[in-house]
Amino acid sequence: IRESIVIPLLRDHLGYDVSLMRREVPIRFGRRDYYADLVFYVVTHNVKQPFLVVETKAPNQTLDWLQAESYAQRLKAPYFLVTDGERWNWYKTGERAKSSQPLSVEIHPPKAIGEEKIVKFQDINDCMQVMRSLHNVIWNEKSTTPEEALGELTKFLVAKIVDEKEISQHDKIVSEFVIRKSTEDPLDIKNRINQLLMKAKRIDPDIFVEVEPKITLKPYSVVKIVEKLQNYKLTENERIELFGEVYQTFLKETYTEKIKGQRFTPRNVVDFIVELIDPKLSEKIYDPACGTAGFLISALRHVEKELEEAFQRGDIYNPWEKIRGYAENNLYGTDIAPSVVPLAKANMILHGDGHTHIILHDGLVDSKKTKAVTSVKENEGGFDIIMTNPPFGGTKIDPEIIVHYSLARHARSELTQVLFIERCTKMLKRGGRIGIILPDGVLSNPRRRYVVDYIKENYIIKAMVSLPKGTFTPYGADPKTHILFMRRKKLDGEPQRDILNMKVYNIGYTVSGKEEKEEDFPILEKKVEEIGGLNWG
Repeated sequence: IRESIVIPLLRDHLGYDVSLMRREVPIRFGRRDYYADLVFYVVTHNVKQPFLVVETKAPNQTLDWLQAESYAQRLKAPYFLVTDGERWNWYKTGERAKSSQPLSVEIHPPKAIGEEKIVKFQDINDCMQVMRSLHNVIWNEKSTTPEEALGELTKFLVAKIVDEKEISQHDKIVSEFVIRKSTEDPLDIKNRINQLLMKAKRIDPDIFVEVEPKITLKPYSVVKIVEKLQNYKLTENERIELFGEVYQTFLKETYTEKIKGQRFTPRNVVDFIVELIDPKLSEKIYDPACGTAGFLISALRHVEKELEEAFQRGDIYNPWEKIRGYAENNLYGTDIAPSVVPLAKANMILHGDGHTHIILHDGLVDSKKTKAVTSVKENEGGFDIIMTNPPFGGTKIDPEIIVHYSLARHARSELTQVLFIERCTKMLKRGGRIGIILPDGVLSNPRRRYVVDYIKENYIIKAMVSLPKGTFTPYGADPKTHILFMRRKKLDGEPQRDILNMKVYNIGYTVSGKEEKEEDFPILEKKVEEIGGLNWG
């Protein structure tokens, strides 16, 4: 039916281009692929987008449209068709489960605009190279502060993501983040970018401080940046934690002192921690030093596995709607760096269609601005999970802050990462799980024995994973570090049991940031799986 009837009719009668058709299109959900029978694409301004999903059925079989709807929603195709070769049921894809509208007319494909041209970042170095070239455009026009330079680039990336999202969701078919012709007025291009920034502001009013965010570069510099970035599809680069790379590229190489103590957590390290913590759909997660929201994004991906099982059982028809709800209601983060929080919010727009509860604030302090975070502590006893890589090397000397921390009670100052250990205890509910990265100097220095004593008093240590020197070298730091997987004690005095000790030798990339095929994290994950997990009970 599919080959002899459906494809010929769509091609010959309605004008669909079979060169833009794919059979058995995999749709990734969690770690499993489902397959749509046919997907027809259209090209708009050099970008290929799904347009029509087709599900074929055997003769006399019920034309169940819910599965086709879920595929179309996942692919963000605006239309889908369910047919057995005789009955042809057309639908306009709705945003929610069972919300698609039957159509009384056949859908013809729109005319293609341009030829497909999509570029993806190959690895960390490729991404950094592009970001450096964008940095140079900004720097060559005017010398500026690190925060201003990063803020300007962030605006371009946010505008690009909003543009891609609108096209993929079929709110429009014409890209705005593009140079349409060589003779186009640069001011028109700049104005389009500013309009995209206002759209981002409507998605998340707090993403930019300005009421009306605007690009401050001159129009000719805007053209240079759009020219360099327009053919990259940022939503197609899942292996690269884009905003972490941007942050590190801008501030690490040129402004080393500005980011002393701050570091980006590599994607494979983040995913390893999330895999062993194993967050569930019902659990709330907090990162008090969230950076560009890497842990929160990875947790969002991880819960898809739980939804996949429910989808397989037929318990839910639209798991992606639940993912959006999870992102909006279960993920929390704070960070003190004004240059980082917009990147974290943009990251959530990229991955979750929303900003969640990410707040520009010192993660060690409470105020009215952190009410969303503290209310979880007050109303629910704390968070189910904390995953974090707190900044190291800095110290807190503000007496109004350290007076609230027992680990600093008898000192005039204390290491920031030490205070974060106690902060996590305060924000984590009894029995809650934590994955935290700490430098070796905190755990092995005899002068800080009180820190280890504090950990043993408040936590059951389930596993300790030693990371090699070089783990953070591509990101401007080279400390010896460990990952601690722990559960906050349910009752005071709960005894410590055996600790699983593991060591990573191969981290999956060289010290220069080039990816390597071999890495130890999958091996360690399998080892933990073979013993039945970390037994969080």
